[in-house]
Amino acid sequence: MTTTSSKLRHAAGLQVRRLSVSYGPEPVLKDLSFTLPAGASLAIVGESGCGKTTLLTTLAGLLEKDSGDVVWCDASGAAIPRLHSSFVWQNLGLLPWKTVRDNLALPLKLRNARRNPAESTTLRDAMLDELGLSRFADRTPAELSGGQRQRLAIGRALIAAPDVLFMDEPFSALDALRRERLQDFLADMQRRRPLTMIFVTHDIPEAVFLASHILLLAASPPRVLELYENPSWESDRHSGDRESPKYAEAIRHVHARLREACAAANKGASA
Repeated sequence: MTTTSSKLRHAAGLQVRRLSVSYGPEPVLKDLSFTLPAGASLAIVGESGCGKTTLLTTLAGLLEKDSGDVVWCDASGAAIPRLHSSFVWQNLGLLPWKTVRDNLALPLKLRNARRNPAESTTLRDAMLDELGLSRFADRTPAELSGGQRQRLAIGRALIAAPDVLFMDEPFSALDALRRERLQDFLADMQRRRPLTMIFVTHDIPEAVFLASHILLLAASPPRVLELYENPSWESDRHSGDRESPKYAEAIRHVHARLREACAAANKGASA
């Protein structure tokens, strides 16, 4: 099977220095600092209202910051002047009137207007094959299952060869078994290509399964609790890793830290 990995660029690292973002007078993020190595996968977790999606969209350059620096760099630490990124939203953003084939090809048309049409067709067909959607290419998104739509959205994000893939709770609408299958699929896709992945999730097991690093945020006051380097994560992650003791221990660690932060916030609010 032909894949698009040879067309992809190098993954990006990230340095965040004293980042602050507010809505009106209220700070949502305040003096956040952390570093992520190139090629890592970062899960952003925390209680509701702690600024997870705000941080994600700010890192993606879609939301203006009040102060601080967001610096993307290559593996050597040199700054990347222009980040090439893709975003998968909760609602997926698929165009309902277009076929699977046309939805998938859209980034190639938008970002690579001068690309040879034959090359675009080759990339599109290879990605359809990799997604397992070749025989559904002429269907519209409404004619696909939920899992197939998720795969299509991820494939569309990856086909244009991003340095970074951003995702905002991409599997939140799926049941537990479908969510696990999509997590396995995404881990396999990342294994095939150099890619930095940053995503928001409320699902701690999902964060531990997919992320090499987990950023734990607290809301009151807004701050980084911990940038947790996941000891259970492996670059060749597969479904059976969910049974490992390290995986269970990482879930317990993240859950305990978030529970402590919630308890402290509730105690402060009632004082």
